[in-house]
Amino acid sequence: MWGGSAIHCYTPDGSLTETIRVPAPQPTSVCIADTDGGSRLFVTTARYGLADAAVESGAVLSRRIAAHAPMAASFQTRLRTTLA
Repeated sequence: MWGGSAIHCYTPDGSLTETIRVPAPQPTSVCIADTDGGSRLFVTTARYGLADAAVESGAVLSRRIAAHAPMAASFQTRLRTTLA
């Protein structure tokens, strides 16, 4: 949550299930990765707009979590041509 020092976790129906505190005020994006040591949550953070930024601002943070995510799929476009 930008400006809130937190990551919110939701169920598919939109219910908030967990709030994970982040030691930086501006988390920007998240990614779940399955590693040999279990699943990890990676969080990118920003320094943008912070006059007094925390040390962790602008860093990539991680922690173990008890969740799993499907493999990411690459985006592919289809080239479509039309003849005049």
